[in-house]
Amino acid sequence: MALKMKRSAVAGKVPTTGQLDLGELAVNTHDGKLYLKRDNGSESIQRLANSGQDEDFENLSARKLTFDNLEKSGLSGDGDLGFDASQGLILYRTQQGVNGAVTVLDGANIEAGDGIAITNTGLGGTGTQKFVFSATSGLPSLAAGANIRSRVDGQTNTTSTSWITRHTFEFLQGGTIRVVHDLMRSGNSGPQTRIRRLRNGSWTTIATYTATTSWVTKTADVAVKMGDQVIVQYKGATTGTGKDIQYHNIYIRNVRFQTGGEDLYPGILKAVEGNSV
Repeated sequence: MALKMKRSAVAGKVPTTGQLDLGELAVNTHDGKLYLKRDNGSESIQRLANSGQDEDFENLSARKLTFDNLEKSGLSGDGDLGFDASQGLILYRTQQGVNGAVTVLDGANIEAGDGIAITNTGLGGTGTQKFVFSATSGLPSLAAGANIRSRVDGQTNTTSTSWITRHTFEFLQGGTIRVVHDLMRSGNSGPQTRIRRLRNGSWTTIATYTATTSWVTKTADVAVKMGDQVIVQYKGATTGTGKDIQYHNIYIRNVRFQTGGEDLYPGILKAVEGNSV
């Protein structure tokens, strides 16, 4: 069987179904494109992929795409899109000077790589699905030090015997944070402060301090991971009962979260100061 072929050198020229027989090919030598006629009950012209040319696709839809050993490595530009057969679809993002990637595992799951966390997802339902990025594990690891990054310096006091939170911080980084505060009491012993950490839904008390009648500075180096929350709390005390009850104040001031010089990236609505970024 002889191979039949038509040829055109006109830019953008596409053959019609009436111009080609079944099995006949048409080549556009200007565009470098090859066409054939398809008949599956309805005739149509199909274009075969060409090599070495960049193609633009509009309104491309597919029920299923299967890839074998297809990979784009070395993603370096913000918004670059690649595919790794062992992982899935990969989107390269940069934020706050940190590089990272997000992997789309399947229709309902996405996974953060180094430098990226998914802080909000809109999977399911109708409308445009979206997810929000923030720099995370690619950020500098924290080390305890003297550089103030977040603080509440003002003095406050209470006689309440319930714990009151003076300062809280949500962490996007891991490492060690130094927590510093001053405390003092009036009256008898009993007023206290404490430092607590929330991790995976569970609270851990890192340290508890009993105040004296003079100002004392307390320091604790707290190990943190991404997603942890650390709080500083205080409470007063009472002695006696009935008409003889006495209330004792706890005073607290200069609550500070400090690093060894590393920039501190806060969670939602947490203020930082002294960062280089």
